[in-house]
Amino acid sequence: MLFTSQAFAQVTTEGREFWLGFMENSEPDIQLEIYLSANQQANVEIVAPRGTFRRTVTVPAGSARFVSVPANEYMPIEEGKFNMGLKINSDVPISVYALNKRRFSADATVVLPTTALGKEYFVTAHAEPPNDIIEGSRESELLILAVQDDTEIEVIPTVRTVGGRLPNVPFTITLDAGETYLLKSQSLSGDLSGSYVRSISTNSDDCKNIAVFGGNVFTNVGGCGAARDHLLEQMFPISTWGKNFLYVPYETRQGGDYVKIIASEDNTTINISGMNPIPMNRGQVYRIKALDGVRNVSADKPISFAQFSRSQECDGVNSDPFFILVSPLEQRIRKVTFNAFTGSEIDTYFLTLITEAGKSDEVYLDGSNVSRQFRTLGGASYASMQITEGNHTIDAPEGVIAFVYGYGNLESYGYSAGVALENLNLKIQGDDEYISIIQDEACLNADIVFTANYIVPVGEAPLF
Repeated sequence: MLFTSQAFAQVTTEGREFWLGFMENSEPDIQLEIYLSANQQANVEIVAPRGTFRRTVTVPAGSARFVSVPANEYMPIEEGKFNMGLKINSDVPISVYALNKRRFSADATVVLPTTALGKEYFVTAHAEPPNDIIEGSRESELLILAVQDDTEIEVIPTVRTVGGRLPNVPFTITLDAGETYLLKSQSLSGDLSGSYVRSISTNSDDCKNIAVFGGNVFTNVGGCGAARDHLLEQMFPISTWGKNFLYVPYETRQGGDYVKIIASEDNTTINISGMNPIPMNRGQVYRIKALDGVRNVSADKPISFAQFSRSQECDGVNSDPFFILVSPLEQRIRKVTFNAFTGSEIDTYFLTLITEAGKSDEVYLDGSNVSRQFRTLGGASYASMQITEGNHTIDAPEGVIAFVYGYGNLESYGYSAGVALENLNLKIQGDDEYISIIQDEACLNADIVFTANYIVPVGEAPLF
């Protein structure tokens, strides 16, 4: 059968519909905020489908607005099921970011649109090992959010949870749209990283996407200081994981950042420049307490790569723990408007841009060409620069990976400004108008029936 290539619209962190759930931050005085950024004027509604919260806001073109959400109603503090999911609808594509903050404890995440959600996840969270954990640190945690009714979900935690779930023992839950399920580690040094979460169904046509978040209530990072912080990040579906990354340490930090890698398949080999090859199996978590210097990272099978900012005392630089899931070079975004938002102690902001080597000539930040700030290592180019608080727009025809972070005394946050989230593990190409629907919406393990029409010249036998 002859297939011809076809271009599809890029799946990114911009969209018209989003679902969000907050995890527990160490109290008191928690502030939950949702930031909305748009390239064109947007009319946005934020609702709690299973609660009473409802807000409408107009976002002017090229700017951002934020909405506060009551923490006592939409931040779970116990393990289990709650009606705390939030849904965001917009009449035009926007970017959405979530910030969970109090003084000296804050983190943020980019929120994925419904079109970018998946059915299968390995979670990156965090907990320090017994010899490194600081008194007063809290539990590792993950949160699952359903976006459709009657969603059956299988969970395999890596450690015992507060609610008595056992490590490596599968259990199932059923959630309706807007319901969240919070899991917290029983041991303060029990790391939920590597926990497996997937949407399951009784038949191949009944597959439903879910949103998953990971982090920690309040923890130190790196085993070299007492500064603790809330950790929050939305997980990327396994189908969007890639094989090629560039590791760029956070600006001003000394001695390197903490890194976590998760493999999606058995017999995976990871190569980090300057290090010996790392063999890994499916769901295995590899930790590096301090990785210094810019490095190329590659794998022969898809992996997840998380970069953590260590506690302030690790190097004496004003900062605090946060983490970002770094996107692979295969998942670059072309344009995004984002906001470097306010924190009570945050006064310094940075932006890191990464792209393939030779594709940084036309990268614009707020209308200014920043291509001269890029440096190249191997097959990738990168630039890190200080930015101001507020709204910014990145425009890069060849695509970039972008993440933003802010520092202050014992406080920080970081998040991806925008990423592409193409399904890298399913590629169907053809000249049929419905091919893109199959690629975006097909259920895992579903049977797909193809029909083909042939024109057979008169007098010739069909060739098939």
